[in-house]
Amino acid sequence: MQQTPVFDADVSVSPLESQETSLPTPVAMNPDTLEGRYPAAQVLTDQLRFTIDTQVVTTEFELKDIHKEQREVFRQVARESRMETFQQGHPPKGKQDVFDQQAQKGPVDILLVIDNSISMTEEQINLSDKMHDLVASLGNSDWQIGVISTTAVFENGEPQCLMNVIRSTEPDAAAKFRTAVLAGTTGDSNEQGILQAVVGLSCPSRPWLRSQTPVAVLIVSDEDNCSADGVDCRGSVAENENYLIQFVEQTLGREIGKNAGFYGIFSPPADPCQTSPNVGLQYQRLVDYKAQGMVNYGNICDASYKTTLNRISDNIAVLLGSQFELKETPLPDSLKLKLVLSGGTEKILEPHEFSLNQRTILFAPGHEPPASAHLVADYLVAGQPLWKKLTLAEKPGQDTLEVRINDELLEKHQYQWNDRNLEFADFPPANAVVRINYALDKPLNKKFSLSSPALADSLQVAINGQPTQAWHVDARGLEIVFDPAPAYGSEIALTWTSRVGPQLTYALPVATESSGHKIWDGTWSVPFAENEGLFTIPAAVHRPGKTLTLQYEMPDARTRTFPLAHKPIPRSAQLEQGDHSCQFGAGLELMDDQLISTCGVRSRTEFVVTYQYYEPQSEFTLPGVENPEIGHWKVYVNGVETDDYVRKGSTFTFPVPVAPDALIGLQYTLPGTGSISPSL
Repeated sequence: MQQTPVFDADVSVSPLESQETSLPTPVAMNPDTLEGRYPAAQVLTDQLRFTIDTQVVTTEFELKDIHKEQREVFRQVARESRMETFQQGHPPKGKQDVFDQQAQKGPVDILLVIDNSISMTEEQINLSDKMHDLVASLGNSDWQIGVISTTAVFENGEPQCLMNVIRSTEPDAAAKFRTAVLAGTTGDSNEQGILQAVVGLSCPSRPWLRSQTPVAVLIVSDEDNCSADGVDCRGSVAENENYLIQFVEQTLGREIGKNAGFYGIFSPPADPCQTSPNVGLQYQRLVDYKAQGMVNYGNICDASYKTTLNRISDNIAVLLGSQFELKETPLPDSLKLKLVLSGGTEKILEPHEFSLNQRTILFAPGHEPPASAHLVADYLVAGQPLWKKLTLAEKPGQDTLEVRINDELLEKHQYQWNDRNLEFADFPPANAVVRINYALDKPLNKKFSLSSPALADSLQVAINGQPTQAWHVDARGLEIVFDPAPAYGSEIALTWTSRVGPQLTYALPVATESSGHKIWDGTWSVPFAENEGLFTIPAAVHRPGKTLTLQYEMPDARTRTFPLAHKPIPRSAQLEQGDHSCQFGAGLELMDDQLISTCGVRSRTEFVVTYQYYEPQSEFTLPGVENPEIGHWKVYVNGVETDDYVRKGSTFTFPVPVAPDALIGLQYTLPGTGSISPSL
């Protein structure tokens, strides 16, 4: 029959101060790899001290503070780099640009955005058989037409490019055009013409635009973009026509009116279509943008789109071979043009045959250079004053200035620098490119704040992973002061232990059958609250290091049970002091986290039992890694690689606790090198 454990009288239990084992440092280092091995738990030692008398049991406990391990990482300020470029002036000089006229009517890419909402049946039919009207003025040009609907289709948050492309070289181009335009009427009622135009032009899944080819965008819809002036797309990038204009000008690098144009068939605000739900306010602004007086649109209610498409075709044709851009802006009245025709014949052009808009030569209709002709432009460009002084936008940091003229690095004696001002010993050559590289003059931080005061001798400081002693703590204990300050961009890691407050509640090893609990401070009785083995004392009594005594009474019985503060490691318990007749295996026995005594002591006896227990480690850090975010990491548990961990910098934690007797291995390999066979 199992005996019911009881406690003997007068038992005193005193914990032994923990003795922790030190963690190992990396066990292997080479130029490419750092390795470290660490036990999953520290092996600590505790002590149970008790005195058995006939009736009274006492146990001593030491008052402590609650401590917390702290860690904060700071980044020293970084010097921001700057590069400024200056162009040296030059006297007036002559320039000559030569252009080769393309064959008659060069290539052009046309994007047609067709409304496929429920109200577009008649309009699609009206347009579907008029491809030849759209390309009538393009002659034998190498054209292609991409057709996409106004319904946006998204996949994983990205718009999809669902379109058809018809090319001038295809024998069934007209039939393909008709099929593509008859896009159906089951599309979204929120017609997103602007967004779909950009999707059709970019079309990453099916690139079709050609480099530097003139681009024409034709939108056909009985409503405005996003129903009515963007109302159904508020807050989106494509809520108005500027999204399409910026894409053509900035992303595609085209110039509206020169090698790109916008065209439309919609309900004009000045002449609304009675059957259209909304007038095309955005589309009207779009087709008028840099139209240079051309009428680039028609009414969606027209019985036939032939006239509109012929006019749009004429306007698209203007983009082909009638404009040429000079490399620089000529001085007034200095431009002279001539054509070098086949056979070498030269023709001087008269002023009425062309016009000049800044750097763009625009030929009058009917005066475009013939195919295969060479256009020669002679002109003067204005001079710019020469200089030898310049002012930088910001002040450079000491010893960061780098000055180059036409990519040649200057020596410091070739210029003088003061604050933001730079003066050259000699004038840089005419048209020279002067490039200045520097870093901003930014003061280094010498002070870094702690979120809480550090306990004495607990603060540790590392710069880029390397311990340092070049610091002190200010009088308040809340600020670290470096001397000298850490270098630009360095990482400053602070680890310390802080006091949270007094520990007022203690779990004391009290026998379950005990009664008459009392706590003594010497001969003074201490008030306390007890709840399921937890004893709480008043804050006024607390003083770190003070020893109090818990006293209670026990029934007189042979079997005694003593709870331990920790679960001992098997076979680690040792009887340091006691009755010679009581030994482990003969009167003393460990069961889980309890000590069972069946010793038959006959007089007051003091026992001392020491044992070891595991204290699991919460995190593991491999020191010496300067930049843990690059390179390769491997983690091993008992030599077996695992990915069940969380890494923050060079520190690892395990979501699922590992066995306390396990061995943790960390391996870091520098980027660009292969990992070595681990010794972990």
